[in-house]
Amino acid sequence: MSADAASTTDASTTAAWEPVIGLEIHVQLKTKTKLFCRCALGWAEEENTRTCPVCLGHPGALPVANRRAIEWTIRIGLALGCTIADRSIFARKNYFYPDLPKGYQISQFDLPSCVDGTFLVPGADSDGDREIAIVRAHLEEDAAKTVHVGGAGGRIHGAERSLVDFNRGGTPLVEIVTGPDIRSADEARRFLQLLRQTVVELGVSDAELEKGSLRCDANVSVRRVGETGFRTKAELKNMNSFKFVADGIDAEIARQIEIYESGGEVRQETLHYDPTSGRITPLRSKEDSDDYRYFPEPDLVPVEPDAATVAAQRAEVGESPGARIVRLRATLGYETASGLVTSGRDRLYDRVVAAGADPRAAANVVMNQLAQAGVAPDAVDPAELAKLIEARDRMPREALLEALARAGDPGFRADDVIAGSALVTTIDALLPIIEKVYDESPKQIESFKSGKDGLRGYLVGQTMKGTSGRADPELVAGRWSRLIHDVNEASLLAAGVPSEDVGRVIRRLDMALIVKARWRVFLEGKELVFKTLLGELLEDRIPLDRVVGLGVWNQQDIIAWLTQLERSQASADASGVDRCPSCWVRVEALVSYSFGAAAPGAELREPDTQSTRCPACGVRLRRTVASPWMLA
Repeated sequence: MSADAASTTDASTTAAWEPVIGLEIHVQLKTKTKLFCRCALGWAEEENTRTCPVCLGHPGALPVANRRAIEWTIRIGLALGCTIADRSIFARKNYFYPDLPKGYQISQFDLPSCVDGTFLVPGADSDGDREIAIVRAHLEEDAAKTVHVGGAGGRIHGAERSLVDFNRGGTPLVEIVTGPDIRSADEARRFLQLLRQTVVELGVSDAELEKGSLRCDANVSVRRVGETGFRTKAELKNMNSFKFVADGIDAEIARQIEIYESGGEVRQETLHYDPTSGRITPLRSKEDSDDYRYFPEPDLVPVEPDAATVAAQRAEVGESPGARIVRLRATLGYETASGLVTSGRDRLYDRVVAAGADPRAAANVVMNQLAQAGVAPDAVDPAELAKLIEARDRMPREALLEALARAGDPGFRADDVIAGSALVTTIDALLPIIEKVYDESPKQIESFKSGKDGLRGYLVGQTMKGTSGRADPELVAGRWSRLIHDVNEASLLAAGVPSEDVGRVIRRLDMALIVKARWRVFLEGKELVFKTLLGELLEDRIPLDRVVGLGVWNQQDIIAWLTQLERSQASADASGVDRCPSCWVRVEALVSYSFGAAAPGAELREPDTQSTRCPACGVRLRRTVASPWMLA
């Protein structure tokens, strides 16, 4: 039956059914040799070159268990929260298939190594967290690899013939079986991603689906919402990507719902999902355990790990990926936390944050920019990366990305990079460059002021060229975008500006607007203050870089600042009131004003030291009670 059932089953019908999903995951262990012989393991080797009488099942050849494989199986079981069996035995699982030369597979049946575990799959919040039961994790030998020739995608369907490569036969394989606790295809995908991350971090497997070192079968059934029993399940075999697993499960859920809704019954069978067509086809009827005629392997002794062996493996198990997602979720949100953990980058993130980096900025750099640069997390010095993250807003984007690409190089020092590529952000450094562009581009300036906004790109580009690319393009664009449009020759003449000075005043007002001054408020009923300010500008008594703070103040604050500026004296008055050494504004006299984000109030430090920010230019100041203000 077609998997297109989803298209013929409406949402209300689907909502009446609950999926019941259990997974069987096979993890190849990356030991040096096979499970029961000394043949070396390798991937993509020439066919049938890693074989011996034992793994080929020759008469009289006796197996000997690989100690490392047993230890690593215990390690996986502990990471899955399982109880480690005091005694487990190998058994023969009898069935015929061309890739099984002995006619049976050595596995574990009624006495597996690991039982009764749980595995945390976090959700978007604590209400969505799920504990998935781990029924068992047992050790077995892998079958050989059947290569289908002439079919589409290497599948048996449509193949002209099949060949067998016995190199894989006998590879140690841990099978992990979940309970029927998974309730959606997406939950199955998230479970698999976290399980893969777990075994990779344990150091026991590469767990690469594309290479077959991680394989997944899904047992799928559906039941009516509220129903407590289980209906007949079908098994989807050997899906080789997280997406294909989720798509295959969704397709099988839709197929079974369509069967039940049409009055039919689901058969217990093994199925193949074709990700290209989205169709599901039967492979064979599903066997029960009785069909395999299990009995103990007479040539292998029972496995009885001692306490020291279990303790040694427990020491190799760290905080689980699910627990780490829950821990990071509170700060970063689920998506970011999950992305960091499943990509294996959260440990670097933790170390970078511990070195002083902002958590969200660190997450963005580690998960996105550093990953795009292809830098291995283990190669990065967290302290040096923290310095780069702290300086990211002071560096051109290109310089930052280049530095991140080198962050894994031996001996990398962030200070050297930052010093050589710091952004031009100060008014003192930026204004001369903008003035030069202004003087050299009169036609472009006039066109830009007349409304041709496309010229902003030209002006920004010329300014960036003047800074050797070390200015923030958005900052430069903002400066040019705020060129004044509502102060023209007529308005200046009306304000009493001599005609011979109009050109210079327009230029000065343009430049003042570039440094965030909101001059237009003075054209809205504040002509007296406007004229006073123009007089200061004409006499060059107000350096432009000293009115930066105006850009974040309201009209009342600006009037107060100008009034106070007019009343200021050339030095501190008799009461000991001091001025900012940068812009010469009386600092204490202005502390009581509300200047928003630009002016936090004075802060008393002990015993006799005061610190504050100048309410006009925003620089940090400090002084002792008996001394004038100094730059902090």
